[in-house]
Amino acid sequence: MSGKRNLLICAGGTGGHIIPAITIGLSLERFNAVFVCGSRSIEKTIYEEYKIKPISLDLGSFSVVGYALKFPKNLLMSLLLIKRINPSSVLVAGNYTSGPVGLAAILLNKKLLAIEQDSLIGKANRIFAKFAYRIFTAYPPPFRHIDNRKGVFTGHVIRDGIRFPKKNLDDIEIESNRKKVLIIGGSQGAYSMTKALVSILSDDDKYHLIVVAGKSSDRFENKSNVTVLPYYKNMGYLYSLADIIIARSGALSVAEIAYSNKPALFVPLPSASNDEQTKNVATLMKTNIQFDFIPESRITKEAVIRKLERIENLRGVNSQSNDRFIQQIKIIEKYV
Repeated sequence: MSGKRNLLICAGGTGGHIIPAITIGLSLERFNAVFVCGSRSIEKTIYEEYKIKPISLDLGSFSVVGYALKFPKNLLMSLLLIKRINPSSVLVAGNYTSGPVGLAAILLNKKLLAIEQDSLIGKANRIFAKFAYRIFTAYPPPFRHIDNRKGVFTGHVIRDGIRFPKKNLDDIEIESNRKKVLIIGGSQGAYSMTKALVSILSDDDKYHLIVVAGKSSDRFENKSNVTVLPYYKNMGYLYSLADIIIARSGALSVAEIAYSNKPALFVPLPSASNDEQTKNVATLMKTNIQFDFIPESRITKEAVIRKLERIENLRGVNSQSNDRFIQQIKIIEKYV
């Protein structure tokens, strides 16, 4: 692409890392963004939605031994890639997939930038923070583990499909007078959480459940008041369709649901590093009165119904706008 500088973006693992990175890369019109990810099928599926063909490292699901054994090969591949495309900057989005690319950028003395969408700095970004030129953060500083002079507060990067939700021809239609509760298990399904919530709410005539069950979708049944979906591309439409949302509290989910301005009950992932999912929602609850959360271990019918009844008619104030998004991209472009 003549006249444009190359920008190498490494984003893999989950949508929470990949989607903000894609949104940034496609919005930086002065740059030709080249994307790198791991080899998991969900990563390729997300990139395919955006008609992007990323370069894949030999990195599947994380294991310490497997990662260490494959690291030399992936580092060499990253070094050769950076030499070949000669990017002006390398942008990493955290997650273990960033390791080889980030180290290659350091070894080749390339400007290294990082995106951090969580309220806590992740393990990979803590390491790269020592070498990074700037770290773009979704939450305001200060942060532990980094030199806060490098931090640039941008806020969460929200994709177009959430900022401008619209119904597509192949989108579902639900004709029901019941309150629509969107339960998001994510690509991995969050089976234990989703199973407990469906068991509790499917017997309540007040609600119609829309269950995004990921790879666990074949373990649930469609009923008159339960619509099961394996994976759904147009999440902006689902958010607009829902009266209440129940989801994990990964950074991307919390940010997008906050933007949708819908009442939401969050169930933090118990195994999340540093309990970051609880901290994500706790931070935004300070400014979003329509949010609440419940630990997965405390899910009972009485507790869930009580919390839903408390929030279901509340609305916060959506302070984000498209002008804010344009300003975010300008801030990032200044440092790339």
